[in-house]
Amino acid sequence: MLTACSAARDSQPVDDKRQSANAIASASDAKQPVERKETMANTLLFNASFDLSETELVLTYEVENRDQRDVYLLNRLYRPTPTWVMGPDLIYIHLLRDKATIWFNKKLADIPTDRNVLSPVAPYVTPLRAGQRFKEQVHIPLPVNEYREYGPFPEPTGPPRKRMYKQVYFTLGYYWSVSGMKEKVSQIEGQEVVMPIAPPGTRLQFGELTTPTYSINVPVNELRASD
Repeated sequence: MLTACSAARDSQPVDDKRQSANAIASASDAKQPVERKETMANTLLFNASFDLSETELVLTYEVENRDQRDVYLLNRLYRPTPTWVMGPDLIYIHLLRDKATIWFNKKLADIPTDRNVLSPVAPYVTPLRAGQRFKEQVHIPLPVNEYREYGPFPEPTGPPRKRMYKQVYFTLGYYWSVSGMKEKVSQIEGQEVVMPIAPPGTRLQFGELTTPTYSINVPVNELRASD
């Protein structure tokens, strides 16, 4: 296992959600736990690793909240159709073809600039209390298939093309609790969810934790697009 460390920028207000801290690390054996990273963003300690086997890629990440405020991790993605799905293994997967890189993310999905989105999708959250830690594993079957909230998706012209991508990285979104924040606990499709409710007019402080870009060979299914 190789270890990489870098400092991420502090979290930004609600209109700035694109911060990242990218560095390159290489793996000598892709069948071993290949990467681990620690970074500080404000008072959040963030660790992440990728473990590659013959059948799956396992992302393990951990967040420690060293702040005096609670923080809400935007990690509980869901898919309502064709059947309801919500669980740790649901993650956005962007295949960056020109860079042969896979961007995994759990956060507010980027809104497309070329079309209107009438009902933006927001993940449910995991409350991380001040002084507490949270750890989660994400199991991604191989070969990796792209999954985005809004697209764009190329029109397939045939069966997927199998390619080997060379790099991966992961982004986790969050926002801080504010004074007067309340939490409503509900049941959605048999699962308990927490819905924070901020006082009217409150400006929430969003941020993102992003790992370095790791060098690791990962097989993907790439849709064939028409020219």
